[in-house]
Amino acid sequence: MEKTFTSLEYLLLDPTFVRWVKNPSNEDSVYWQHWLKNHPEKEKDVEMAREIIFRMRFKESFPDHESLGRALSGILIQYDSISTKKKERLTYSEDAIFYYAKWAAVYLAFFVSLLVVYQIHNKNIVMPVESPGIVYIEKSTPEVVRTQTWLPDGTKVWLNASSSIQFPEHFKDQRIVYLSGEAFFDVVRDTLRPFTVITSHAEVQVLGTSFNVNAFGDAQAELVSLLSGNVTVKSKKHGISKELNPGQQIYLDLESETMELRKVNVNDHVAWKDGWLVFKNAGINEITGKLERWYGVKIELANRPAESWNVNGYFQDQTLETVLKRLSFSKDFEYSIKGKNVKIKFI
Repeated sequence: MEKTFTSLEYLLLDPTFVRWVKNPSNEDSVYWQHWLKNHPEKEKDVEMAREIIFRMRFKESFPDHESLGRALSGILIQYDSISTKKKERLTYSEDAIFYYAKWAAVYLAFFVSLLVVYQIHNKNIVMPVESPGIVYIEKSTPEVVRTQTWLPDGTKVWLNASSSIQFPEHFKDQRIVYLSGEAFFDVVRDTLRPFTVITSHAEVQVLGTSFNVNAFGDAQAELVSLLSGNVTVKSKKHGISKELNPGQQIYLDLESETMELRKVNVNDHVAWKDGWLVFKNAGINEITGKLERWYGVKIELANRPAESWNVNGYFQDQTLETVLKRLSFSKDFEYSIKGKNVKIKFI
């Protein structure tokens, strides 16, 4: 399934799109030309995103706040100038109202995009080791969005919301990728080149298999869940290694750095890639974290629950309102939703 975008923001948020505009490679050009051919209705969004990126004139490193401000101001000034000229020819008709409303939406989308990009790039993410002659590609997703991508060896990756993966433009003697967040891998078997996923606290090595890695920076643990094949998980701090068989999971506690081998229903841990929001023996922190990433909201707890949570639930294509309502029935809390802000108060 090919990656799709629902608005201008996602084009601006995609590092491969930005690189294609600024310094295109053959791989990027082939991908985006193919994408445009299959999504002709997005041509105007692409043109607008390219215009914004050209006007930003940023260096390879991500801009600071001052640069963001200058770029935004410059774009707004130029488009305000266009609006002034248009205003001389337009009356307060429906066409005029539509015109100004359209540009107001563009201003807002661009400003929000910059803020989200800034947040993504300032997370505590895993960075690849610098190697001469190796060009790394980064795929990342903002909140709410889940995508699929393919690695140079044909391995298929599902990337969950608020996640990032980095990998070489071409695999040579070894296949190493760097993950922050959560991803499901369907790895192409290659006995001569093991496949390794590196997170903040662990290394996961396989030959050819399908497995899920959950390694969000704000979580209490990193989880590796095996669907097929076998994998070896190694703690980066203590060097302890454990092998998994299908149906097993490694629970790496980030505070104690201990590794626990568990038997689980792996389907519960990979259902997110098919649009299922699943809670399995989940505590309050895990639930609020998942809801924030899944729906792109910020949750504030007015107080804490009187007892520990151990929640199980399955939701597919449900609104945030529906999920909170169902949870509130069993956990006795009140909630309010105002835009992207959610407040929860336990009774």
